Amino acid sequence: ACVTKVLACFWDTKSDSFVFKFDKNLFIKIVKDCEHCPTKRDQCSTIARIFDVLGLISHFIIRGKMLIQRSFLKELDWDDKVSEKEHKDWMDWLNEIENISKLKIPRRFNPVYNLSDCNSIELHTFADAGGEAFAAVCYIVTIVNNERFSNIVMAKAKITPLRHKSRTQISEMPRLELCACFIGALLADTVFNHFSH
Repeated sequence: ACVTKVLACFWDTKSDSFVFKFDKNLFIKIVKDCEHCPTKRDQCSTIARIFDVLGLISHFIIRGKMLIQRSFLKELDWDDKVSEKEHKDWMDWLNEIENISKLKIPRRFNPVYNLSDCNSIELHTFADAGGEAFAAVCYIVTIVNNERFSNIVMAKAKITPLRHKSRTQISEMPRLELCACFIGALLADTVFNHFSH
């Protein structure tokens, strides 16, 4: 196969893209075990098996973490089974793992090998917050011969801490937006410093 593991990421050398490989047998076993209704321990164990250093699938992982947080909000013990609704949501999330395995994210940020051939290189950072999570993402946008190319570089997502959920959602939104801006600034600084060297 053309897939090589590099710094906890899987690199498909043929398409020159990042891919996400999961042990299908392990996740099939988890799905079968969870058909009898998962516990909070099962949920945490599943999330811990997914490692995404660049945050390229953080949109997927954060949804799993939000489901775990619901178990904490209901004050379930580690070996208590989740409710029927949470079980259905968890199974829907687990079944998406197959789609994540089909993702291919280009490793290169621009279509040319020599950066001096680019008319311009821009760093775009977006940040946003909602009631359950906040996130930020960085893109590199290159302009070559008046044509724009954009590619994701890094992303980060966090669930809203329980202490903020217990207060009025509207009054907490500005604070969560600031948290999103903060992780966006950290991401942008990391990417900028990396490309400056």
